[in-house]
Amino acid sequence: MRTRRARLITKLDKVFSEYIRRRDKGVCITCGKAQDWKLCDAGHYIRRGVFQFRWHEKNVHAQCKRCNCWLEGEKDVYRQKLIERYGNAFVELMEAERHNPCKISQGEIEVLIGHYKQKAKEMDNGN
Repeated sequence: MRTRRARLITKLDKVFSEYIRRRDKGVCITCGKAQDWKLCDAGHYIRRGVFQFRWHEKNVHAQCKRCNCWLEGEKDVYRQKLIERYGNAFVELMEAERHNPCKISQGEIEVLIGHYKQKAKEMDNGN
C-alpha cells in the first residue's frame, strides 16, 4: 500500500503538470510544436528525481511526446532554450545545485498542491 506522502506526490505531480502545460499553451520548448496542452508532457530539464527542481517552474516546460520521450528530452536544445529565457548563470546554478540533497515535507507538498490548484483556477478565470 502506498503511503500518504506517495499519494500526495502523485497528486502534486498531476496538478503541477497540468499547470505547466496550460501555462505554456501546449507549445514544446525544444521544437516549438504547438498542440492541445492535454496532448503534451511537462518535460523536466533537471530530472524529476531531483526534488528541489521537480516542481520548479523554470525547470519544467511543455514538451511534445517526441522530444520528451523519444528524444530523451532533447537536453542540449532544452538547455539552450533555458539560457535564452533565464540566462546562463541561472542554468549553471540549477546544474550545480542538483547534487545537493533536498527533503520536502508532507506539509510542503500539501501547500504546493493548493498553490498550483489556485494558479489553475486563475487560468480558468482568465487571470
